[in-house]
Order: sequence, then structure tokens, then C-alpha cells
Amino acid sequence: MQTILLVDDDEVLRTLMFDILEQTYQILEASDGQKGLNTFEENKQKIKLIITDINMPIMSGFEMVKIIRNLSTTVKIMVFSSSINEPQKLFKATGIYIDKFLQKPATLNEIKETIKELIQN
Repeated sequence: MQTILLVDDDEVLRTLMFDILEQTYQILEASDGQKGLNTFEENKQKIKLIITDINMPIMSGFEMVKIIRNLSTTVKIMVFSSSINEPQKLFKATGIYIDKFLQKPATLNEIKETIKELIQN
């Protein structure tokens, strides 16, 4: 079973995503970027995909992704956020590579298909 790290400060969304994905994947959760980074460092050998929000307390998803990209260039990263208008330009301008961006809200089918695509590649 593939492992996904889900990082979002919205507990309702995290619980919903967990419930949707736990049938197919092992899910690790974190409520902010610092906890996400700690969880990644403890489990980096088995995490295939990180799904993260951007605006979170303590450490933003943006800061977390920047640090994680220095630790691993192979882990897939999907940003799932409502707070960015032009995400690809933002990440490209900062030199941080993400594999996919999904705008909140997204349909259940969009989420599942995107995750499947990222984990299989």
C-alpha cells in the first residue's frame, strides 16, 4: 500500500480526505507545515506523495515544500489550495518544483484521479 502525507490545518477537510483515501492508501496526517516536515523526515523512505495546503500556521506549506525539495527530489508533491491565483508562476519564480496543483474546491473524482496519476508515475 502506497503512503500519502496529507498536510492541512483544516481538520474537517483532512478528515474527509482521510476517509476518502484510507481504503486505497496509507495516510499520514499533519495539521501544519512543521508537523508535516517532521512526519516526512520520520517516514521519507515510504512516502510517495505529499498533499499540502499553502496557508497554515507555524510553517506554511510553501516553506515546508521548499525544505522537503532539498531533502528529496523524487517524492511527488501536490498543492491543494484556494489561496493562490497563479500557482505555477509562483512556484516557478521561486524555483520550487511541484508535481501538481489543484484548486479548492475540487471534485472527488478530480482528487482521486490526480492522486492515482501522481502515484503511478
